[in-house]
Amino acid sequence: MNEFCKKLMIAIVAIAVTSTGTSYVFAEEGLDHNSKSHSQGCYHKGMEVHFQMYYQLLAEKYEPQLVTEWDEIRKEKSMLLKEIRAASKRGELDHEDMIEPMWVEKHDKVQQKFYKAVEQRDSKAIKEILPYLFEMQKELNEIFKAKLKSKK
Repeated sequence: MNEFCKKLMIAIVAIAVTSTGTSYVFAEEGLDHNSKSHSQGCYHKGMEVHFQMYYQLLAEKYEPQLVTEWDEIRKEKSMLLKEIRAASKRGELDHEDMIEPMWVEKHDKVQQKFYKAVEQRDSKAIKEILPYLFEMQKELNEIFKAKLKSKK
């Protein structure tokens, strides 16, 4: 991995770790950025691209067999988020209630382990945690699907 990629990965991790809460993307131009969801860790949708690339780079380096799976998870999440934003704009659902507290708690624990592994540059630990990170994203996609289905 070249020096630029290393610095990019470090910068993205630093942003991820210093943001409050977990990484959920509902923010969109025109939404109130002082809302409850924003204070719980939402960030502008432009950050999602950085996280997606970061996870892809990690998968390519540590778990190449997960790259295709990650791409599918990422595409599905993107599609679901578009549906959520559209339904939210129509008043069909409240995006603040989309993520279940139990998932958030579980995700926070996985993120803490991930942060520690990255901070210590522990390749073995990063390799071990990546499948869990991706599994958490798949679970989130399932939660989003269920919430969208229940609103129809």
